[in-house]
Amino acid sequence: MENLARLLATCVIWLAAMGTIIALAVTGSEALNNFIVVAIVMGAAAGATIPIWTASQGESAALRASGKSKRRSRVERVLESMDDRELEELRARLDENVDGEMVTLDEVLAERRRR
Repeated sequence: MENLARLLATCVIWLAAMGTIIALAVTGSEALNNFIVVAIVMGAAAGATIPIWTASQGESAALRASGKSKRRSRVERVLESMDDRELEELRARLDENVDGEMVTLDEVLAERRRR
């Protein structure tokens, strides 16, 4: 749907530009003046079309980045909520597994509840 709206906006811009150029051709004014007006109209149409098609690229990148920041902030919030003793426990627990054995979060939480 977003691309359809962009396409329609682009068509309206370029149809208006073409209408202006055709109106100039019909009136039959001087060639130099027509060239200048056509160049201005084409530049304005191109200048209006570029933001329509490039604006969403920045938005989608921002959405991807915001998703990553949400995940990151969740971990940061958990770490910030821990006091110094809990952080030391976490560091010690992570250091215990130097043999390469993976420990699930459930196991860590279950062990913590037992204490």
